[in-house]
Amino acid sequence: RIHSKPHPTPKARPLHSFRESDTQRNTMSTSTRSMNTMPLVGFGTFNEFQDAEKVADAVRTAIKSGYRLFDCARAYGNEKEIGKAFHAAIAEGDITRDQLYICSKLWMNDAAPEDVEPACRKSLEDLGLDYLDAYLMHWPVQWTKDSSRDSPELGGQFKFTTVHEGDRAGIAATYSAMEKLVDAGLVRNLGVSNFDLRLLGNLIADCRLKPKCNEVELHPYLAQTELVEYCKSMGIQPIAYSPLGKIGYRNPGDPVLIEDPVIVKIAEETGRAPGQVVLRWGVQRGTSVVPKSLTPSRIASNREVLDWALNTEHMTLLNALDRGFRFVRVPWFDFDAKPPPTVNTAPPGQALIKQGVVDEHGFYRNNFGR
Repeated sequence: RIHSKPHPTPKARPLHSFRESDTQRNTMSTSTRSMNTMPLVGFGTFNEFQDAEKVADAVRTAIKSGYRLFDCARAYGNEKEIGKAFHAAIAEGDITRDQLYICSKLWMNDAAPEDVEPACRKSLEDLGLDYLDAYLMHWPVQWTKDSSRDSPELGGQFKFTTVHEGDRAGIAATYSAMEKLVDAGLVRNLGVSNFDLRLLGNLIADCRLKPKCNEVELHPYLAQTELVEYCKSMGIQPIAYSPLGKIGYRNPGDPVLIEDPVIVKIAEETGRAPGQVVLRWGVQRGTSVVPKSLTPSRIASNREVLDWALNTEHMTLLNALDRGFRFVRVPWFDFDAKPPPTVNTAPPGQALIKQGVVDEHGFYRNNFGR
């Protein structure tokens, strides 16, 4: 197992930490006893549930290329192999445990409160770790325990029975069990994934330990600006999954983000690759990005977005590409579902006073405009 060491007095931030303006930096802080900040560029480890050994090799390459944030999940089926890669990198002196920021996620068939700690301990065992820097609720959904993945084809085929989809009480119960992981020293921070404004606001009102991050699909075609700004205002780090859109498997008819003419033109003007332009857009708006690749040259290229900037015109053009388009569409969660008008979706601290309406952002508005 990888054991933590006594933590020395913090030194100057290394290159992989956020090094933008002080105003932006204070939105990035993640209070851990290991790394002071969540890096803005991380490495994604989802690979369509296939080729776990190749993913582990890519993790080794990523560490050598300077990546320190690793986005893992038990559901990806490769944590044991990735754990071996971490061990090998540490044994060879490439990195120390305290220099890594490792996340894992709680899958939906482990969302019953009694299953949360065993699931976390299984991830720790497979990864060979004493603690996780962050443990995220993978979806605001609970399945029955016997739900499972039947096939890795087409991005994963699942046989599942839903206990709840986005139920406030159910989410709070799961998250409460996750909070106990922090108390036990198994996890240093908690987070969520695929939470919209309403779900996140409800959880903040209900929880004891505020989530430190919210991992959602983010790219120029799906900017989710209001959600990103809300997260930052609450001290919650937005993490972008699929920050390059879908490079490998895509649903029929889906566009190729990095072939968008606007992105290609900006790439030509800046002398950068289209993928670097898209990742820099994400970093520059204050989100962490977790691209994934098995190709060494692309792994290195994806990280080279921290020492240059897009100009205002470029950012404006990229922002204008937002069309609310999701590459990730799943059968177990409806991203477009709106709460019924009787549900109190007001921001934390604003009570449901009398009948009103739920606006286009999912917030309750009474007659006083609150």
